[in-house]
Amino acid sequence: MDRDIAHWLNSIGLGKYADLFIENDIDLSALPYISEGDLADLGMTIGARRRILAAVSVDLSSEAEPSPGTEESTAGGATASQDTGAERRQLTVMFCDLVGSTELSSRLDPEDLRDVMRQYQDTVSGVVARYGGYVANFLGDGIVAYFGWPRADEDQALQAVRAGLASVAAVKDLETPDGETLSARVGLATGTVVVGELVGNNIQQVDAIVGETPNMAARLQAEAGPGEVVIGGLIRRLLGANFEIKPLGERNLRGISEPVPIWRIDHEIIGRSRFDTIHVGQLTSFVGRDHELGLLTDRWEMATEGEGQIVLISGEAGIGKSRLCQTFRERLRAEHHMTLRYQCSPQHLNSPLYPSIQQLIWAAGIAAEDTNDEKLDKLAALVSQTGDTDIDTMRLFSNLLGLSFESRYGALSITPAEIKHRTLTALADHLVHLANRQPVLLIVEDAHWIDPSSSELFEIVARHIETSPTLVVMTHRPEWIAPFGGRSHIASLQLNRLGRRQGREMVRAVVGSEISEDVVDEIVKRTDGVPLFIEEVTSSLGEAGADTLQVDIPETLQASLLARLDRLGREAKVAAQAGAVIGRQFSREALSQLSGILAESLTEALDRLVDAQILYRLPNEGEFLFKHALVQDAAYQSLLRARRRELHRIAADTAAGTLDREGEGSAEVIALHYAQAEAPFEAAEWWIRAGQRSARASATKEAISHFRNALNALEKAPVTNQRQRLELDALVGLGPLVMAAEGVGSSAAKEAYEHSVRLAEALGDDLQLFRSRFGTWHLNNVKGDARAAKRIADALIQQAATAGSEDLCLQAHHASWSTAWMRADFRHGFDHIEQGRALYDEKRHTDHKFVYGGHDPGVCCHMFASWHHMSTGNIDLALAETDASFRLSNRLEHPYSTSVAYLGTSISARFLGLWDSLDRYNRDGIDLCVAHGLKSWLPVLQLSAATLRVHKGDDSAAIDGLASIREAHEMWTGAGAGTFLPWFHYESACGCLKLGQLDEAADAVERAKRQCEVNDERWLEPEILRIEAQLLERLGQEVEVVNEAYGKASKRALELGAKLAGFQISLDHTRLLAKIGATDRALSVLGEDWDIVDTEGRLNVQRMRHALRNELLTQ
Repeated sequence: MDRDIAHWLNSIGLGKYADLFIENDIDLSALPYISEGDLADLGMTIGARRRILAAVSVDLSSEAEPSPGTEESTAGGATASQDTGAERRQLTVMFCDLVGSTELSSRLDPEDLRDVMRQYQDTVSGVVARYGGYVANFLGDGIVAYFGWPRADEDQALQAVRAGLASVAAVKDLETPDGETLSARVGLATGTVVVGELVGNNIQQVDAIVGETPNMAARLQAEAGPGEVVIGGLIRRLLGANFEIKPLGERNLRGISEPVPIWRIDHEIIGRSRFDTIHVGQLTSFVGRDHELGLLTDRWEMATEGEGQIVLISGEAGIGKSRLCQTFRERLRAEHHMTLRYQCSPQHLNSPLYPSIQQLIWAAGIAAEDTNDEKLDKLAALVSQTGDTDIDTMRLFSNLLGLSFESRYGALSITPAEIKHRTLTALADHLVHLANRQPVLLIVEDAHWIDPSSSELFEIVARHIETSPTLVVMTHRPEWIAPFGGRSHIASLQLNRLGRRQGREMVRAVVGSEISEDVVDEIVKRTDGVPLFIEEVTSSLGEAGADTLQVDIPETLQASLLARLDRLGREAKVAAQAGAVIGRQFSREALSQLSGILAESLTEALDRLVDAQILYRLPNEGEFLFKHALVQDAAYQSLLRARRRELHRIAADTAAGTLDREGEGSAEVIALHYAQAEAPFEAAEWWIRAGQRSARASATKEAISHFRNALNALEKAPVTNQRQRLELDALVGLGPLVMAAEGVGSSAAKEAYEHSVRLAEALGDDLQLFRSRFGTWHLNNVKGDARAAKRIADALIQQAATAGSEDLCLQAHHASWSTAWMRADFRHGFDHIEQGRALYDEKRHTDHKFVYGGHDPGVCCHMFASWHHMSTGNIDLALAETDASFRLSNRLEHPYSTSVAYLGTSISARFLGLWDSLDRYNRDGIDLCVAHGLKSWLPVLQLSAATLRVHKGDDSAAIDGLASIREAHEMWTGAGAGTFLPWFHYESACGCLKLGQLDEAADAVERAKRQCEVNDERWLEPEILRIEAQLLERLGQEVEVVNEAYGKASKRALELGAKLAGFQISLDHTRLLAKIGATDRALSVLGEDWDIVDTEGRLNVQRMRHALRNELLTQ
């Protein structure tokens, strides 16, 4: 800010204070850091103080000239409009009421009453200012004050309670003109509010507050007695063990629907560290600081041997500095030593020797209600413990504590400077005296808040303890630099964030197994390895019994996180808020477009955020990253919802323009911005684009999520043609993906396709109707309803022909060749294969795999062609087609299409008896499905793998294989699939037959035959009848019964044109006839020509036939 401070003061009607501000070096850059207490110290009136703070809390341009750092628009792109300064934040509201004011008004003269009220208001306002609060309003005899606005403070709830206690105490010292003592009562409540400038018709309130919290504070005040401070539930959780608190039970408060638990604050507890007051009860497990504990232990051992040591423990807020000290203290519990604790305070940065004063009060056991003499006695007892009998020490310490000591010890007849010097020396000597009696562990907490006099004290201590059995441990945040570094007995220890494993361990230590692994992972991710964040976030979820991936900022952290932003000034905060809208990582360019902050001011704002460790500056030029996800959340949540929507809309529009112009960007990010902007149609459109992109990249799970997000975005949108079209696009994209990921019988796919058919019919969209019908065909086909599948496939052929579209004709043939082969309609199935093959073009139809069944029609064509030739006995062509399916799938680099190729080759290899090839195909296919999360064909590939163990292994392998077949069957049917069930039962029968489990084999054969009828799935029917004939033979049935069974199997193979099965049946039948001596009949059966084409001798068909013929002829 380079405007003149006098000009700014004139603009708000307070120009008379210009000289005062200039004399105190207050320029525009200092304004964001001014508190009401500072203004009160300048002697300014309450009204002037309020007007200045209100003006600072909003954009300084709101009542003066435009800010040099902000402009209303930027050429070439949209920017965010200027907001009014209102925002969401967690506040503590204090409502102070003057007891008996009505009676006073009836008894006192109006002028006297005015003087009393002014005295009361000035007294309470002064107390509020002293504790960092903001007096927002005078409501008759009531005073409303905010803590946490215009700047948040991590201790704002504690400060509010301290202000409440101090207010009722201060009012007790006031009297009316006739000598009556005044009394006040206070109610305090904490909650999320909207605070800032509210503008209405002819009314402007710059410090208005909206929410339940102020009403709650007023109601709590009414429950307090004279001189009492009463609080509600949330603020109680924030106070920890800082105060003596008495529960008052539940009360029914006017305007509050449910009974509310309330408490009375009696007094503050002195002498405890911040850590102890916050962490009440059992601590969580100590995780991940073994190295640091080892260093402290080493230094302690050196100290106990007379080599005094100082360890400076540095780390960001919540990283675990105090917890490390606490754990170290516990480890020393059994050792002979004394621990002294000094707690620095952000409210006492300029209170000389505040930590020492509090430590002496606590160590001496001095209570507020003690008389002056009692306090002197307790202090004397403390000092005498060291053997120190110097009367001067008592004078200095008594003076330090503000006690009257002259009558007992005599006056201090020296200058203030000498008093200070000798007091510092006496405090350091006192420490050395203590250490001479036993080793001392001296812990100084939060040294970044140390006052200058205490800093001087510890410079002296650093020199005095070099030969003393003393270990001084000072914790601080990274911004503080110790003034006494560089000595050999001083070590620095930097605490880093916990790793992922340690973070998970800590979460589990807090909640055990109450939440899922996904939630644990999300907590670890959102809390960035900061132990305090992990503990508070986990506890907040555990208390709510939540098991959700939505991780919100705990109430215990909201104020401290927002305070970090408030301290940096308005423009830095605006930049952080805009950055938070963009995301965890953002570019300077995007931030500039969104925030509207001009270049020079933006540079300064970003530098402040980086220096404050809110942001990281990334190696990529102009890229920034929020150091903590929760800080990003705090910045984001401080924005009003309307403002968030506005910024998200601008961010989405800007990114969408970049994506369209440059072909870069992220459709997912754009969709997220539109969703947060509550623009459902735009959000759905971009989610669909994101889903299509992910599907093309074979990122199946991500694509499913995007399509489902599109549908979710549309749920609350009005039902229009636009909504229905977007829903239709999302459903058609979703269907094949969920079949691939969740299984071919996925109920989600069924719902998607049924809904898409209805939408396509309602919209008259023939293309999407065809795609949706294809989806319903696919579902029926894999569910094992070949009759329904054929009806739909025939309808697809008709619709494609009517449309005259080669693309649709290809997919209609795709459906028809599949269903035809399943029904063993080999002739018509092959016609569809050939017609489809003629239409297919690898490049032209590359996107079909994302819409029709999730796989490429060319790969599928090769697969069914292989099965056709296998079934009809052309071994050469069957194997050529399997090779072609792999060549094509490898070029496509599409995992689901490749899984289809593996399925095809596995079935072909299995029934051709190519066991070595089958083993390789099964292993590679299963690995592919597992690696890409493809559940569709995994159980079928596992079935195929199990058959290898049944047919080629010993009995032990066969038993294992049979169990695997049953497991695969359960997986398959559990996924809602029904096709291939005859094959599952057939393989079970083969396994049982090999193991001699004849009854179980008979059951499996019957299930296989029944499933053929139910499904109308006939391709394996002759093979099933062959196994039935073998079973009858093993069961010892009459020869003619067995002969008849083989004849039935052979006849069925002939009817269907299943030549390979017919050939296998003829071999088995021949062996039976040979065994019973029917040589002529056996030779006749063996001579049947099944026209098997095996020019390369893969099956050794001729060898098997000749060997069996020679065996017959030699009988």
